[in-house]
Amino acid sequence: MVMCKALGVKKQDLEFAVSALGSGTLTPEDLRQWRFDNALGELIPSEFATLIDALLAHGAAEALPVALDLIGAYCHSASDKLGSLRPQVRKCVSRCARSGEWPADSWNLEQFVEWMLDRGRQDADACAVALDLAGIMVESSPAAAGELPDSVVRQLLSDFSEVVWSRVIGAAIVADHDSASALAYRLGMDPHGDKRLIMSLPVDVLFSWCHAHPDVAPAFAAHVLPVLAKKGDEAELHPTLRRLVDEFGECEGVLSSIESNIDTYSWVGSMTGYYPQFVAPLSALARHRIPAVRDWAAYMVGKLRESTGRAHDRDAELEAKWKIRASR
Repeated sequence: MVMCKALGVKKQDLEFAVSALGSGTLTPEDLRQWRFDNALGELIPSEFATLIDALLAHGAAEALPVALDLIGAYCHSASDKLGSLRPQVRKCVSRCARSGEWPADSWNLEQFVEWMLDRGRQDADACAVALDLAGIMVESSPAAAGELPDSVVRQLLSDFSEVVWSRVIGAAIVADHDSASALAYRLGMDPHGDKRLIMSLPVDVLFSWCHAHPDVAPAFAAHVLPVLAKKGDEAELHPTLRRLVDEFGECEGVLSSIESNIDTYSWVGSMTGYYPQFVAPLSALARHRIPAVRDWAAYMVGKLRESTGRAHDRDAELEAKWKIRASR
């Protein structure tokens, strides 16, 4: 292997390596050193593809990372070669889909996937990869060692929503509570509202899904959408959430999910600055056409004011304790 690396891998070396992988004489890890010094540069794509196919057919866990490293090395400074390796990129993603996990060390795979998705939803290979990626997103747990990168998820939701949402991601949310909980965490966990992954999904797709599944989907959306948006120096209800309230405020779970959304936060410093920001936006619902929304808004304004009062009391207690300690 070292000699091949030094002199450049030839077709006959490749044939030996593929045969040795099959017989167990070589392991995938033995081939990793071929990623250095442009060792693979003399191979044409069809020859190189046979090596990647052999690696991806191998059962060892390290076979996929080695294959990704070699593809990255082969296509380095020659990205046009990736176009000849579409089947191999699809096989890499399919292998991840079968395991239900995204590799933890996956920079190369991320680049290959984004290149494939850039072909657009009219491209059959791109759509197939998008469906596999959506399956990985549904199957992987939030505690998994690796998860789909945010950039890939955003591209899936924005460019392939018609392919992946209702057929895979949205379907999993409707069908399975555990999947819904895990996906709610992923799609709505960013404390900065418009940076939440759910905001990459086109609004019309989201609302079509909500109308198709009014018993589950609106409440899920209420839990993951940002509650507030900035209008100048003031806060208001986020337009998408306001539309959700207008269209689905009477559906079970929608208003309680918004309350849960508000109560799930990341905040630094005194909570006296957190609760008051919701008071004016929710007060604006006092004359909403849906009676249940009006009643809920009044309840929430009262709750938020009580929470603000308790936060002031806690701050006063802490200040008093620090003064006592400082005086000792």
